Amino acid sequence: MSVVRSGSSQSNSRARQLRLPLLLLTGLLSMGSGMGNPGCGTESGPGCEDGCYVEGTWDLTYPDTSPLPVECALGLPTGPLTITRAASSLIATADDRILKGQFTGRGDTTFYLWGRMETGSTLADSYSFTFDGELSQSPQSKQEPLTWKGTYSLYDSTSGNEGCKVERAFTATRR
Repeated sequence: MSVVRSGSSQSNSRARQLRLPLLLLTGLLSMGSGMGNPGCGTESGPGCEDGCYVEGTWDLTYPDTSPLPVECALGLPTGPLTITRAASSLIATADDRILKGQFTGRGDTTFYLWGRMETGSTLADSYSFTFDGELSQSPQSKQEPLTWKGTYSLYDSTSGNEGCKVERAFTATRR
């Protein structure tokens, strides 16, 4: 009994030949769509195009100063929060925490930073944290006064719904 193949090797060969041109076409078409565009700044430098100047030193305050649950090995970061730009990404530090984020600007005022930290020698001592909120205005320069209000979240990222889970309102004011 013989097996008849009707053009399967010819179809595979044609598909292989079209891979690179299709990949290049997809890349070219997506350049202005945001898929290939890093947003604020460029991959080659730490520039900011329009209303995305969030870099600087920020003072942190929390209206609720009550103690955190005993399950939390980390406290609230007291700051200052220092934000720098590395190409299209933001790097922030607050106390011993390192956070990452992106901010596209262009009139948007929603701003979000996130991080993760191990407090011990095992993965069971792992915490995730975020700052999520709204800026008082679209930041047009690195020097203008700016306020950021939102929620700081801290949770034990290994124990699910049990363990440390905190959400606190915060206000950050750029110096």
